[in-house]
This record gives sequence, structure tokens and C-alpha cells, in this order.
Amino acid sequence: MTFECEHCGKTSTTEAGLALHMKVYHSDTKSTVKKTKEPAKSAPKKASKSKSKGKEVELTIEQITKLKIDRYESVKKRFKQKPTGIKNNDTVKREQLKKIFPAGITSRLLGESQEVDVHSYLESSYKAIVLTNDKGWSRVRLIGNATKITWAEGPMPKGKYKVTYPNVSKR
Repeated sequence: MTFECEHCGKTSTTEAGLALHMKVYHSDTKSTVKKTKEPAKSAPKKASKSKSKGKEVELTIEQITKLKIDRYESVKKRFKQKPTGIKNNDTVKREQLKKIFPAGITSRLLGESQEVDVHSYLESSYKAIVLTNDKGWSRVRLIGNATKITWAEGPMPKGKYKVTYPNVSKR
């Protein structure tokens, strides 16, 4: 609720603030308080919207799921599953990471609920920390000035190799 001064129209969010205003600026007149209502706040939108032909169209959960699956399938085709070759204490450049992770790959930004393009958060160089277990799986952590990128990689059954999607976080 807001309070408005009848003399000059000054508004205050508390009665005490209005009383102080009256004491400082209008000490010779009696204070009269006029209460005003705050404007109603609009409710947040529930569904994602995409623009097409100038109109806003609400997407259903099924449509959003289908878009995410299609995006995943297109990236999966370009995401080659082979060893990255990053060793402990290496300096990793942006160009190497662009070869490992294809353009368009998205990851959830840790600590927030939004998906981001991994390439938009890449820095020029990173310091690598690689931990390897006895089964050959490596946990790769790249530490830059503003971001950290982590993923796991290792051998799978039947001679295949797996590189997981990267996790991006701000430092």
C-alpha cells in the first residue's frame, strides 16, 4: 500500500515515511493521509511461446518435448564419441573444445534453471584437471577465469567409447 501527501503529491510506502515527509516539508500544516492502492501485478506466463507469422502461439508440453528430442537427435549425430585426449594439467584452448563439442550443443547452467549454448560460455583457455578410475573412466574438469566445464568419458562394452554432455557453471 502507498500513502500520498495531499499537499505535494509525494508518495511513500509507509506511514512513518509520510509522517517524516510532513514534518520536514510541511511543518506548518496538519498532516492528512490519503491512501492509494498499488496497481495489480500481472501473473507470470506458464507456457513457452514461439513467434510465428507475427502471432504468439502457446506450445503444449508434447510440442516442447518433441522440439527438445529433435534438437538432441541433430546434435547426437554430430557429437563424435571418441577420446578427447585431454591430460591432467593441460591447457585447453577454445578451438579444441569446439572440436570436441559440436555447435548447437546445450547444457543446463548449474545453479540456474536455464539451458545455455556451450559455445557461448567458452573462454580462450582452461586449466584441465583429469581424474581417472581403475575402469578407465575419466572425470574432466576445465577451470577458466569465469566458468567451469565438466564431463566424463570412458570405454563402454563392445569396444565403444562414451563422452557425456558437458556441465557448465559460473565460478
